[in-house]
Amino acid sequence: MKKSFVLMTRSYKYGGFCVAGIDADTGTWLRLVSSSAPSGNEIPKYFFEAFDDLDILEVEGKGMVPCGCQTENFLLDMTVPPVRRGRLSYYELLTKPYLSSSPDLFGNTLSYLTEAEISRQHSSLGLFKVESLRFEYALSDDGKMRYRSRFLYRGAVHAGLSVTDPVYRNDEFAGQTIEQALVVVSLPAIPYPNGKYYKFIAKIFPLTEEEAEFIGARTTQTPETDTYVRNFSAPPEDDAARMANFLQSLAEGKDPDTGGELDPSLVLSPAYAEKFRLAASLLSKPTRSGERSREKGPEKRTYVLREELERMELSDEPVTASALCNMVNALREPYGKNLTAVRVGEFFLAAGMLEKDSEGSKKKSPTALGREHGIGTELRYSANGIGYTIVLYGKAAQQFFVDNIEQCVEVLDAPLTASFGRSWEPWDEREQAELAREYSAGLRLEELAARHKRSVSAIVRRLRRIGFEV
Repeated sequence: MKKSFVLMTRSYKYGGFCVAGIDADTGTWLRLVSSSAPSGNEIPKYFFEAFDDLDILEVEGKGMVPCGCQTENFLLDMTVPPVRRGRLSYYELLTKPYLSSSPDLFGNTLSYLTEAEISRQHSSLGLFKVESLRFEYALSDDGKMRYRSRFLYRGAVHAGLSVTDPVYRNDEFAGQTIEQALVVVSLPAIPYPNGKYYKFIAKIFPLTEEEAEFIGARTTQTPETDTYVRNFSAPPEDDAARMANFLQSLAEGKDPDTGGELDPSLVLSPAYAEKFRLAASLLSKPTRSGERSREKGPEKRTYVLREELERMELSDEPVTASALCNMVNALREPYGKNLTAVRVGEFFLAAGMLEKDSEGSKKKSPTALGREHGIGTELRYSANGIGYTIVLYGKAAQQFFVDNIEQCVEVLDAPLTASFGRSWEPWDEREQAELAREYSAGLRLEELAARHKRSVSAIVRRLRRIGFEV
């Protein structure tokens, strides 16, 4: 059974992906699963990692397998890889009837549903427009500070929802706010041990102010009556080209509609004001799905002491990029970030030892130079019998990586403890008093952590110890 499937989200689930989207033919939700069981039905990452959100895919399945409130579950045939057939325009996403008009978020404003509430649900997926979406630390049911989201939906506050969107799930976004966004909210098929069914933010589509205003709107004019109205059915490049022509005509003193002499009063009219605003939104390249909606600060580095690196033992057997990362991360200083397999792959690509199989592909193969350094590939099989190819790095490639490791990590001659952290230093009375004043003045936990060079959890523990309810 084939389905035309608009990929909306690939959120993290037990080391794989929870894949959900829209049936392109019916407009209804589909959740792709690898089994009909209520758990353990996640999709292996390699099956969908080559695609992007809003890609239109042809997928092969064995039929619907509803499970509790997850009435959308579609059993994927794991022997037939998905095929990309096109892409949904971002503007189509804003105008097609995918957006929920529900007055609430699956029945309440809490971060979870009870057994009685879940029994009344006939779906487990929804696309909602929210405002003031903020990422923060919050006290969870287990008494620990957890990375969570808070937002407004139809004027009501929703707080404590976990984020499984691969882009925003990392706590580096704590303290950041997205003013307006579309979010895909997902419900589980089975409860947690405490009997609650927690809601998850599986995907976040940030919106510009103009996009938020246009959601659900249909233009009342066609291109025949006004060349410069927003055309939701057209690719965004077409809209941008029309607006560029509009501005060029004005710059030349011409009426954009007739090509004749421009009436100056038109430029100040409400109709032209709307066109100027639209032109600004289209030509300024607004944030799109999958891109971060904040300015990036200085990139965190991986720090390794030179003396530690000199003691690093290489493997006589070929290893994966992940194993190579683990060798480095076992030596790294605690204030940087872990080295990733993606960064290792980029290193060998830049060195000319790997090449991508095709443009836009994530799959890599060794070049002649790479093979000279002992880089090869190996065919392996998943638990479901699906074959996939991995790249293995021989000892010569490992040595080349270590010899040139400063392309990937920062090698230090002395520890960073003094300048990058005070996590293990004792608190004195002066610092505790300073922390109390700052917290009473309204500083956020993330700001306090940065000021005192300690973790957020350490700040919370100290505040509680000196009498604050956090």
